[in-house]
Amino acid sequence: MVALKSTLNKTKVMLKKQHSAYVKRRTAQPIAGIENIPTELPEESIAIGRMLLAAVQVDRVSYIPTEDPRIQLHRDTIKTLESHSPADDEIEENEELESLKKDDLTPPPPDLSAPLTQFILRAIAPLPSSINEKQHTTGLCLAGLNLKSEFFPKTALSRFDNTTKEEIGLDGQLLSRMLSHETDLARANPSDYQTTTITVQKIQRAIQVYQEGRAADSLTILKNIRNEDPHNRLLSFVLANILYHRTAHGNNKFLPEARQEGKKAASDSKKFNANILRRFKYHYIATDSAFAPDKTISLLREHALYKIPEIQELDNDDYIIYVKSMILLSMTNHNKWQKEEIIAIKEFAECALGGGLLYCLFFEQKILSLLFNEKEDTRILFEPLKEVQETIRIIQNNLASFHETISKNTLEDEKKNTAHMWTINKHLLQECIKHIPIPELSDILTNTSLDGRQYGPTETLDRILREKELKIGEYWPLWVAKLNFKAASFMPESIPNWLVIDEKPVLEEYEKALAELKQEETKIIDKEKWSLSHYYQTPFNYENLMEVGIKRSFTQTTFAPMAPSLKSHYQVWGVGRPQGLLISDIIEQRARAGAFASTREIQAAFEGAYELLYDKTYGIKERQNKAWKRYTNMQDKSQQASTNNQDYLQKLFAEMWWFFLIIIPASLAAFAITASSDTFEQGAKTFILVIIVSVLISGGFLAIRKGRSISSSLKSYAEDIMDNDPDYGQTDSNTSLQDIANMPK
Repeated sequence: MVALKSTLNKTKVMLKKQHSAYVKRRTAQPIAGIENIPTELPEESIAIGRMLLAAVQVDRVSYIPTEDPRIQLHRDTIKTLESHSPADDEIEENEELESLKKDDLTPPPPDLSAPLTQFILRAIAPLPSSINEKQHTTGLCLAGLNLKSEFFPKTALSRFDNTTKEEIGLDGQLLSRMLSHETDLARANPSDYQTTTITVQKIQRAIQVYQEGRAADSLTILKNIRNEDPHNRLLSFVLANILYHRTAHGNNKFLPEARQEGKKAASDSKKFNANILRRFKYHYIATDSAFAPDKTISLLREHALYKIPEIQELDNDDYIIYVKSMILLSMTNHNKWQKEEIIAIKEFAECALGGGLLYCLFFEQKILSLLFNEKEDTRILFEPLKEVQETIRIIQNNLASFHETISKNTLEDEKKNTAHMWTINKHLLQECIKHIPIPELSDILTNTSLDGRQYGPTETLDRILREKELKIGEYWPLWVAKLNFKAASFMPESIPNWLVIDEKPVLEEYEKALAELKQEETKIIDKEKWSLSHYYQTPFNYENLMEVGIKRSFTQTTFAPMAPSLKSHYQVWGVGRPQGLLISDIIEQRARAGAFASTREIQAAFEGAYELLYDKTYGIKERQNKAWKRYTNMQDKSQQASTNNQDYLQKLFAEMWWFFLIIIPASLAAFAITASSDTFEQGAKTFILVIIVSVLISGGFLAIRKGRSISSSLKSYAEDIMDNDPDYGQTDSNTSLQDIANMPK
């Protein structure tokens, strides 16, 4: 008893420290030290950056590599990529692409374009198998932007002969495919482009001439259409791209006219389709920036491509243009960025789906150099982006802490430390380890937004979690709540790994307390009496045990956790109310099931056990004594009933001996007559007749005996009355009616 009380006093102190640590951990602002080191990302994530960059480079017509060594498109990078070619079954079956790959064409400038175009063709192929596998589990949203179909359309593919390929180059072939795709859309929906089908057909004819290698004739056709329809934006878009491409091949005289047509296509208009206009704006800025990089920032500002009021409302096409515009911004001179660009980068990193990954790929290296710049004015200017870096580091640190927790506390280790599961926290953590894939940092940055408001789809995982009855919501919102402090939904208890760690030393003490409780019960129990009388005990009830411990009524919500995931699981796993003859049995059943809401509920259970152990009314000893009394009373009643039954049989045989004397010979006679009968029917009738006669004789004899017995009893009763009443039979002539009436009754 003393040992149990000492252990419970010790756990009380530990619970106070645990609660204090919980409050600090839950309310403390995480501090993430920012170092001048870019975030380390796996090859799969960098591959997404390369694919996006390749798409932007194709849009620019003139190919210029990025300064970021992780995603640059120099020869060394290409050689590395070529050493890891996709498997044959991963490459899309496209005869035109295959023919393009076989041709060893080198559009100018020769030192960069050849390996770059090879990379662009490789970007058209599916992503590596490792990404495809993750797409089925965690879903890579950026990889799901349909980049191949958007940037390298399969519709309206044109055949190029060898002469044409050599004439317009690989970049010209890709450009003509993009123009064909745009005009196909215009032909299907001419009203969206504010044009007519006839005009679109003429433009398509000009593109076809260009694909044949007759660039001059193509420009002549387009300019003639311009005279007929001077305000046609589709015409300006096609004409500007061809003129820019001719400029990239060394014909600088076309550059002023190309810019003029590009401005016409990108000029603001409330009447023109907004999505198409955004696309035209982007292509104008992307293409012109290849020839005048210093003007890129001013053009992006002028056309407000990175100023998106509500990123959540963007559709897939707009989102792609938005991402590509931000990549264009990342390729500009970062020393010329001002407050406007800083706000745009911050919004992009925090609000865009996958913005965290794109920030790390295209901005982080430059931003870190500015945050650690020697000039104080520069550091102050870029201070808002420090919050983005801190958010990424916090997510990274939280995820690393989770991985460390799991590695140090595997299921096997937990079973060794504590024999029982005890709490909902430990129960849920084990289920999460079994059934929920743990993402990597790159997965989180790709599939969620840093502000925690947007998530990628994970239909397969969500279905698996529902089948496992894990009521934790969708996959990515769960991890946002677990890791992202900036998110409004941040609640690290949603996967309670650190709660389990904090509980571990206390649970070890409760293991001792349970063993001590069993020892106390063993001291109280009389083994011989218990083995005979325990069936006559009423079992303890869990609610009664808890009510004694907390000294008030106990309900399902008394100890319910605050975290929604823990609360929902407690409502399922903690609904059982075990019963037992011993208090330790009740606590052990609930501990084995992992049904305690927290260590507070365990403490209350042990407090109740301590109170009930030696209670004078409900204690184990009192219940055992009451059960023993019930047992002995039942044994006495059973023995008395056995004696009474034996006396009754003896008395019955003494009174009914004559019946057996009649019925047995009659039965034997009936059997003999039946056996000697000629037919079965005759024998059966004779047998029944003999039995009936025997019963009638026995009944008559019984009636006579009963009559004599009743007469004898009455006579004996009358004699008793006469013997006991001296006045019986005497009359008093002086006795009046009044005297009789007044006689005592």
